[in-house]
Amino acid sequence: MKRDYATYYVALKILLRKEGKVLFLRLADRNCWDLPGGRIDNVEHRAPLKKILAREIREELGPK
Repeated sequence: MKRDYATYYVALKILLRKEGKVLFLRLADRNCWDLPGGRIDNVEHRAPLKKILAREIREELGPK
């Protein structure tokens, strides 16, 4: 009997600290706070976590 496999989503969060400060994101639509991060894309299953987190941070913070 062939089995169906579940689809899993894996998300990452990062606590960024610099010079005693911590980066939090304010979610305006829900009036709450969150850490930068997000889901691992389906094409990133072999990518290093550092690379995935760098992409997520760029998406969250926008261009320099």
